[in-house]
Amino acid sequence: MTVGWTEPGRPLRRGEPLAFPDPVGGLWAVERPRRSGFRSFAAPTNSQWAGAMAKVTLATPEGVATRIVGVADLATHLEALALAAGALTIGAYGWGVQRPAAAADRYLDAMIAAGLGVATHTLKDS
Repeated sequence: MTVGWTEPGRPLRRGEPLAFPDPVGGLWAVERPRRSGFRSFAAPTNSQWAGAMAKVTLATPEGVATRIVGVADLATHLEALALAAGALTIGAYGWGVQRPAAAADRYLDAMIAAGLGVATHTLKDS
């Protein structure tokens, strides 16, 4: 699995190509340290738009498929949704410092309920 996100900065001219939904579009990214066994990338952009994406390759009954799931929105709106989802799911977490992954399903459900739109694309390998 590969995950990527945008962050403020000067866009790169080379690196790992990442596909974000419009209006962010494709950007070059730099690899960040691995977490939980998957590759992580940050794509600098000087735009007011931000995005996040995940690319997963899996076996299906029809064969191997690669799924890309992504979001793109105004950076301030995504930040607000992320904060609101954390507050809405606070009861799903244990004591102490927590991260969204500790209650990922509830966190994502809260973000979608608050207005997050998610784009998906599936590529079938032949």
